[in-house]
Amino acid sequence: MHPSDISDKVWIGFTVTMHTLAIAMGSFRLIHRYRTKFYYWDDLGVAGCLICNVVFFSVLCTLKGALLTEDLKETRQPRFWLLWLSLSSIQWTSRMSIGFTILRLIKFDIWRKRLTIAVLVVFTLAWMLIILDFIIECNVNTLPHPNCSSSVAEIVACSVFIIADVFLVYIPLHLLRNLRQPRGTRFMVRVAFCISGISMIATIMNTISEFYEGPQHEMMAQFLWILAAPIALIVCSSIIVIPFVYRLFMKEAEEDWMISIPIDIVVSDEDPSAVSLPERVTVREPTTRSFATLPLPFSRRSFTERGQLHSWPQRSRIEDKPAMLITDIVHV
Repeated sequence: MHPSDISDKVWIGFTVTMHTLAIAMGSFRLIHRYRTKFYYWDDLGVAGCLICNVVFFSVLCTLKGALLTEDLKETRQPRFWLLWLSLSSIQWTSRMSIGFTILRLIKFDIWRKRLTIAVLVVFTLAWMLIILDFIIECNVNTLPHPNCSSSVAEIVACSVFIIADVFLVYIPLHLLRNLRQPRGTRFMVRVAFCISGISMIATIMNTISEFYEGPQHEMMAQFLWILAAPIALIVCSSIIVIPFVYRLFMKEAEEDWMISIPIDIVVSDEDPSAVSLPERVTVREPTTRSFATLPLPFSRRSFTERGQLHSWPQRSRIEDKPAMLITDIVHV
C-alpha cells in the first residue's frame, strides 16, 4: 500500500470522527436545554452553528475525496460556495453563542457588559467583512482554492478573532474569580470557559497555513481549514457538556441541590414591622432557576395575596457580581 493512501485514510477518518463528535455534542446540548426548559440566546447560536456544521459536513462528503485545491468543474462550484459560507457562519455563530453566555453572567450594565456587547458587534462586522471580501475576490467559474480571500482580509479577520477571543476568555474568568464553590467545581467552570481559547489557536494555525510554503502545505492547509468547523461547534457546546459530565461522575452528597441567588430582596408588610432577608437567599426548589426567569406578575401576586408588597430596592453602588451564578450553568 502506498504511504499516501494511508495518510489519506487517516485524514478522512480523523475528519469524520471530529465532525461526528461535534454534531453529537451540539445535538446533546440543544436536547438537554430543551428538556430542562432553560434556554437562552446562546442556544440559538449553537443551533445555527449545528445546522451550518451539518451542511458543511454533508457537502464535504459529496466531494468524494476530491482535493479542495484542484481546478473544479462548473457543476461543483456551488458546492464550494456553500462549503465556504457554512464554515464562515460556523465560526461566527460559535463565538456569538459564547458571547451571549457571558452576557448572562453580568448583572448590571457595567463596563464589562458593554465590552461584551462590543465584542459581539465586532464579530458581526468581521463576519460581514469576510463574506464581502469573498464575494468580491472570488469568481464562481474559477476557484483557485476554497478560501480565496485576499491576504489583507485574512490578516484583519484573524486579528479581530484573536482579540475578541481573548476578551471572551478574560471576562468570564474575571467575573467568576471569587466563585463560592468547591475547588473541583471552580476548576470545572474555568475549564469550560477556557476551552474557548481553542478557537483562537485554530484561527492562528489556519492563518499560518495560508502563508506556509513548505512541503505538503496544501494538505496541511485544507486539513486545518476543514477542522475549524467541528472545533468551533465543540467549543460552544462544551460550556454545557463539561458541567453535565462533571455532575455525572462527581455526584454531591446532597440529593437536593441548592441554588444561591446573589440579589437583595426586601419584603415589607403593611404593618410597621418589616422582614429583611439576607443578601444571599438559598432556594431549595430545582424548578426555580433564578428570579430573572420568573415573570414579575407572578412574584408580585404571590406576595400580594398575603397582604405584602414586593419591592426591588435601588443599589447605592454598582457591585461587580454575576447576575447568574454558575449553578445556573452547572445544574441545567
